[in-house]
Amino acid sequence: MSSFPPQGGFPPPGGSPDQGGFPPQGGYGQGGAPPPPKKSNMKWFLIAGGGCLLLVVIAVIGVVALIGGGVYMLANSEASLAAQAFVQQSGTLKAELGEPLETSFSGGNIETNNGVGKATIDVAVKGPKGAGTVKLALSSSGTGPWSVTGADYTGPTGKVVKLK
Repeated sequence: MSSFPPQGGFPPPGGSPDQGGFPPQGGYGQGGAPPPPKKSNMKWFLIAGGGCLLLVVIAVIGVVALIGGGVYMLANSEASLAAQAFVQQSGTLKAELGEPLETSFSGGNIETNNGVGKATIDVAVKGPKGAGTVKLALSSSGTGPWSVTGADYTGPTGKVVKLK
């Protein structure tokens, strides 16, 4: 016989568990079933991670909707539409950029109080001969439409032309 202790949970050949020099044990050594596998918490980590990711996605969508909605409202405001109409009707810009003129809202600010307001609107303008930006100042008395009180065109070279 060998002088090494038995390995595993099996008795030495020809012996029983209490004769092999080691105490009787449960499990495989006596024909029992293997121990149940340890339960993993992975599914809870995935659920929690998915929930956090969902909250982040909802927050990002909310911020984008808030900013996009504000820009949309500003671009389609009466002040912005009056500014774009002024730019499209400008004889100076038609001579400088050619016809037809294409305009688009590019930024601005509107302040109103009880219908009386001031606005600063930037309009991008493009024609067959070039493009530039018009910065307009507008005002509203509360009873009538927005009117342009000042307008400056800046061309691609940086030259500024006073339109009003």
